Amino acid sequence: MTLYTSGAGASVSIKGTPSSTNVESLSLAFSALDIQSQMPGLQSKLLAGASLVVFDTTLVDGLAQTIVKVNNPFVPPMSILSIDSTISYNGASLGTVVSTFSTPPVIPGTGQGDITACLAMNTNPEDLIRLIRAQAEKNGLDLTAFDGLLAKRTVQTQTPAFSMDSTLPTLSSRLWLDSLSTSQ
Repeated sequence: MTLYTSGAGASVSIKGTPSSTNVESLSLAFSALDIQSQMPGLQSKLLAGASLVVFDTTLVDGLAQTIVKVNNPFVPPMSILSIDSTISYNGASLGTVVSTFSTPPVIPGTGQGDITACLAMNTNPEDLIRLIRAQAEKNGLDLTAFDGLLAKRTVQTQTPAFSMDSTLPTLSSRLWLDSLSTSQ
């Protein structure tokens, strides 16, 4: 299921057993069943996007809120049991979402829904300045103020710098789904 939902194809094997059917005349045929096939990956994305709500207390406790928009490409409704995600930008971690839902949100069949979860943000000032500086550099803005802040911060704390690349924002997530059923 993980390969399928991530868009990668997977090998599937369908094997029969003597208990595959209650019809005695079909039991021998069903128990001999052995079919190998390739299942193509899901072409639509499960995660359609996310937004961030920063609270007045976020810099103190590091907690913010994220609203994740989820697509359900399946006909039956889909319940989200938990989320385990790392959000990064330009190679730097922005935060993590680890939530297990006591009342799992349900995404309607072939529909879309929102899931609200707590986001533990990276509030390290040096990391945040580096992230903003990277974006300013990308947009051709003056970097003097950022470089001054980083030089002052590094001298005071002796925090080692880290390298940033120019990748797009990524959301790496594992959504734990309940079993899909066709009953409604």
